[in-house]
Amino acid sequence: MINTENFYKQIPVIKTQLEEALTEESYFKSVPNDWHIVVTDIENSTDEFNNGKYKEMNIISASSIIIALNVADKYGIEIPFIYGGDGASMVIPGKILDEVLEALTTLRNNAKYNFKLSLRVGSISIENLKKYGHRLKVAKIKIVEDYTQAIFLGVGLAQAEKIIKSDKRFLSRKEGEERKLNLSGLQCRWNEIEPPSHKKNILVLIVQPLKQKGQTITYKKILEDIEEVYGSFKRRHPVGEKEIGHSSDFKTLSKASKIKYGRLNILYTGFQMVKSFLSKVYIKSNIKLPIQIHEDYIHGDIATATDTLKIDGALKTIIAGTKKQKEELLKKLQRREKSGEILFGHFGTESTTITCYVHKREKEYINFIDGTDGGYIKAAQELKAKIKARK
Repeated sequence: MINTENFYKQIPVIKTQLEEALTEESYFKSVPNDWHIVVTDIENSTDEFNNGKYKEMNIISASSIIIALNVADKYGIEIPFIYGGDGASMVIPGKILDEVLEALTTLRNNAKYNFKLSLRVGSISIENLKKYGHRLKVAKIKIVEDYTQAIFLGVGLAQAEKIIKSDKRFLSRKEGEERKLNLSGLQCRWNEIEPPSHKKNILVLIVQPLKQKGQTITYKKILEDIEEVYGSFKRRHPVGEKEIGHSSDFKTLSKASKIKYGRLNILYTGFQMVKSFLSKVYIKSNIKLPIQIHEDYIHGDIATATDTLKIDGALKTIIAGTKKQKEELLKKLQRREKSGEILFGHFGTESTTITCYVHKREKEYINFIDGTDGGYIKAAQELKAKIKARK
C-alpha cells in the first residue's frame, strides 16, 4: 500500500511535451482522500488591484506557497501548487495541514497589519471535495533541468476555492502566532523583463474549456493552435537567457521584510540590498563573491524556469511574439469560442515581470511571472465578464 504522504513525490516525472502528455491520461493520478486543498486569496482583489496594491498581493500569494513548501520540506514531503497573482492553491497531506494553516494565519495577520489586505485562508479535504461531486488529478511534468511543474486536470481546484469562499466551515479560524515566518527561498523583485528583440508583443492568455469531459482534448487543441502560430515552447518563451537579476529597491525589499517578520526589519532589508548589489557585480565581472547568490540561477536554463504555462482547470500562459501572431491566434480562439468549445480572456503588453522566485530546494527554482500592469488579473476580468454574460 502506497504511503500517501509520498503520493506526489512518487509520481513519475513526464519528460515529453505537454501536448503529448495530455493525450495520455494515465499520467494523471487521483489525489488521495486524506490530502487537502489549501487555498489563500486576497478578498476584494479587483478593488485592491485598482488601488495599486498589485505588488503586495503578489508577494502574499508567493509567500503562501513558500510557507507550505518549507513545512513540507521539513518532513521530506513534496507537494504540488499553483500560483495566482491574488492567491495560491497548495495540495498537501493531512500530516502537515495544521502546521501549514497556523503559519498561513500568521501570514494573514502580517498582511492585514502591514498592507491593510484581508487574506482568506481555508482548506477542504479531497474526501469532502468528492462529496460535492468533484475530483482532482495531478501530473508532474519536466519543464527544464531541475524544474518540474504540477498540472491539474478537472475543476477540483476551482470548485474547492468556491466552496471555501461560500462556506465558512472551511475557513481557518486560527489566530496565528506573533513569530517570524519561514520564508527561506523567497525573493521578490518586479523588475521588468524585456522580451527577445524580435518578439516585442506579450500575450497573457487564460482559456477555459466549457465541457469538463474531454478537457484534455480541448487543451491539446489550444496548445496546437498556439504552436502553429508562435512555434515551440522555447521559441515563444517571454524570458530570454539573459540577466533577470534581483531588485535592490528599498520599497520592494521592505515588503518581504514586513511579510517575514510582521514589521520592517532594517538588518534583513539591508542585507538583501547588499546581496542584490553583489549579484549585479557578479554578473558584470564574473568574480567570486563572499556570499552565495545562486549563480546557477542567474545564468542558463534557470532563466526559463518560469510558470509561463500552467493548467489548473483553465490553461494559463504568457507568450512572446509579434502583433501579427497575436491577432492570428486570437482569431483562432474566437472561432473556438463561437463553436462553444471554450471561453477565454486575454491581455496584451510589452514586457513581463518576474514577481518572485522560489528556491524550492537545492538547485530547484521557480520564477513566478506575469505580464506588466497585472496581466493575469486583467485577462481574468475579461474571462469573468464572458462567463457572467453567458449565464
